[in-house]
Amino acid sequence: MSTYLQLCQRVRRDCGIAASGPTAVTGQTGIMQKVCDWVADAAEEIEGLHSDWHFLHAEHTDTCVAGTADYSAPADWGQWDREGVYLDRTLGTYRQLKFIDYRTWRGKFRNGTKTNGRPSYFTIKPDGTLTLESPPDDTYSIYADYWKKPTRLAADADTSLIPSRWEKVIVARAKLFFAEYDAAQEILQSSTQEFARLVALLEADQLPDRHIDTMAHADVEMRVVPY
Repeated sequence: MSTYLQLCQRVRRDCGIAASGPTAVTGQTGIMQKVCDWVADAAEEIEGLHSDWHFLHAEHTDTCVAGTADYSAPADWGQWDREGVYLDRTLGTYRQLKFIDYRTWRGKFRNGTKTNGRPSYFTIKPDGTLTLESPPDDTYSIYADYWKKPTRLAADADTSLIPSRWEKVIVARAKLFFAEYDAAQEILQSSTQEFARLVALLEADQLPDRHIDTMAHADVEMRVVPY
């Protein structure tokens, strides 16, 4: 994956900006500062188009403490996979925890006296906290799939979470920012088409159950017609 700085340099070249550089993504002024902002905005915007991009997927592990029901989300958390929370996943006694909507949990389970036990359910509080139901009665391991939140490029060597083979989508979006700023109609037209095409390909490759969109042909049912 090209670095943040390399992407900025590419956008500057592709836009035909009459200068060299930028030599760094910080300390810039004028058009070079705008180029750096456009690239960071583009990457962050594309990462945020869908919360369940494959490239945002990650796994979180934690250890239950007896009597403690609440467990914080990791620092880069964006959204939990409600079908991906397990107790002691690596053991023969593993259990997939069932999700309960927070409002339902609040009304039926939050209040009153709690009895510790082996958790069977979980809810997600508004701040992202995983809350187990029942509160654990022993030490267990929690395994949870989640998707990361978009990250903003900030330093020269930073790289986007978007796979390297699709990094041109960042360049195309940044060029659109330039075209809108500079009223560059030719770049606006070509980059609009390029961005739409690349986003469609990225979605087909990096969203659940969309891989078929990139195939030349899909499996079809064959029918034999008798003579």
